[in-house]
Amino acid sequence: MGIHDQHLRRDIAERATAAPASAARGRASGRRGAAGGVRPAGWVPVGRAAAVPPGTYVYVSNLNDDNVSVIDTVTNAATATIPVGDGPQGVAATPNGTRVYVVNSVSDNVSVIDTATDAVSATIPVGDFPVGVAVTPDGARVYVLNSVAGTVSVIDTTTNTVTATIATTNRPGEVAMAPDGAHVYAVNGTNDNVSVIDTVTNTVTATVPVGDFPLRAAVTTVGNIPVSGDPVPTELKLKTTKKQGKGSKPLTLTARLTAEGQPLQGETITFTTDGTTLCTSTTNTQGRATCTIRSRQAKHTCYTATFTGDDTYRGSTATTCLPSHDKKEEDKEPSGLRTAADALTPALSSPAGT
Repeated sequence: MGIHDQHLRRDIAERATAAPASAARGRASGRRGAAGGVRPAGWVPVGRAAAVPPGTYVYVSNLNDDNVSVIDTVTNAATATIPVGDGPQGVAATPNGTRVYVVNSVSDNVSVIDTATDAVSATIPVGDFPVGVAVTPDGARVYVLNSVAGTVSVIDTTTNTVTATIATTNRPGEVAMAPDGAHVYAVNGTNDNVSVIDTVTNTVTATVPVGDFPLRAAVTTVGNIPVSGDPVPTELKLKTTKKQGKGSKPLTLTARLTAEGQPLQGETITFTTDGTTLCTSTTNTQGRATCTIRSRQAKHTCYTATFTGDDTYRGSTATTCLPSHDKKEEDKEPSGLRTAADALTPALSSPAGT
């Protein structure tokens, strides 16, 4: 183990020992945040970023500036700066791209950013020194790792409140979400292991010993081949089209559902926006289902198509967002979108019923 890792391990261990008494005497030397917390001397900051579907904007946490930068991926320029809590680290976006969750390690809370306004819409208290965050594939829950507390906070994204707190072995530093959303993997640095969390029961179902001082984790989909009796993975693609011309034009959402490259016929697709159901449609022989929206569509609006799955096929989702317009376009066309948005966004399969 190198000198750098020795100091990092020692620092985390010292913070863990001192944590129970920190409320009474205050933390030792370091930068004091707005909420009264202190960044411990010698701590190692970790920069984070998250992309909003379909990848048009990237949200980057700036640890020392206590804010988040928004980058437009078309121009590769920062377009906004959003103040958040003290010591922002982990960043995660919901699958539909409407919200970004930023964990603030010193102020011990989570800032919820509304991506339509690029402003903080809620602040959620969590455990001591949160650093990692992950969102479930259906966007229903957020898992936040609290390093000094040695816990994981579970946030309900509908109410933006903590609904469960899960104890891990010690000092979790990062969280990784399985593609199907069934499990969360919490990396425990000072205990040299990984806690496996069942997202249905929100309990630790296994503890896996790993190497010396683990920090990060990622989950792959390689080898995700169903055995006999398992549901077959599906893929769902979604695009939006709108005719050009003056006046308000209906927007058509087209979803295509496939399994092992073949279209699935007779399956129900649900179209939603920001949690509101727009319509349901049945796939045709080409695996396509459509939904026509005749009301005016606001810029930045995101739409999601969902196949819930069954005993034979796994469920899947796909999300696409309308492009933004500049002011000139809005002045010319106050009724809304003028051109078609043809971005395809395939999504990974999730278990039936999720």
